Amino acid sequence: ENQRPKVGCGKARFLILELARQDGKTGRIGKEIHGFGLGAQMHVVSVALSYALATGRTLVTRDTDNWWYTDANDCPSRSFTCYYKPISSCTEADVMRGLEAEAGWKGEVRRLSAATQEDRVVLSDCRLDNFLNLPKEHRTDVPSQFASRGLLWWRA
Repeated sequence: ENQRPKVGCGKARFLILELARQDGKTGRIGKEIHGFGLGAQMHVVSVALSYALATGRTLVTRDTDNWWYTDANDCPSRSFTCYYKPISSCTEADVMRGLEAEAGWKGEVRRLSAATQEDRVVLSDCRLDNFLNLPKEHRTDVPSQFASRGLLWWRA
């Protein structure tokens, strides 16, 4: 329900998640690895989803990314959807079209922080510390229907 907003992709609150790190520490698997493992990244995706659920946001991944587990020859978008189904009925392009139609929009999606939590749309890269620097009640939210499963509620 949260991942398919009833108000439409142009009006809902969103967290856009990019899997590439924007601090310049992306790289290739092989000679040198910058970043961290796939399991760690999926954990960050789960933390991002928990944050989105707790704050009434829909989580979307970048339409075009620079994810180091992808190869531009095999999947030019280098995004989450190279390997996985989309996690929302909305895309980043849908979100941006909605923002561009809003009066007063300044043309930039701000990074997730304590200061931007009230923004309708925020952006985060895959670093866990982006979420750990938020107020405590939003760091590790577990949806109530999955509380018995604990912090790793998303695992099967």
